[in-house]
Amino acid sequence: MIEPSWAKMKKTEESRFQMLGNWHSSSDPWADIRRAHPRQCAFRPTVHRNIILVAEKEDADDPEGMSLVRLKWDGNTDGVEDASPAFMPEVEILGKMSAGKALEEADRAAQ
Repeated sequence: MIEPSWAKMKKTEESRFQMLGNWHSSSDPWADIRRAHPRQCAFRPTVHRNIILVAEKEDADDPEGMSLVRLKWDGNTDGVEDASPAFMPEVEILGKMSAGKALEEADRAAQ
């Protein structure tokens, strides 16, 4: 998940990524991602609310190695921690592409 102002970061030690997750062994990884994202936003206010990158292949430089995803919700984290069942925003896959292209596209999509 991308920190909203990552494009403006100048220090090389700063990371544009705020949350890593491994759903490789999950029976329903997209449901797990949708469930985890709002809660991560509640715990980490700098996580981008609507745009995430998901590694689809071990080789992120593969032409379809990453998915650029838009999560459809208003970004309001009030009550997401205690929501039962968990709040799960819908996802729109904007495209599958290499990691480098995904970062460029994320810049545009987050604006």
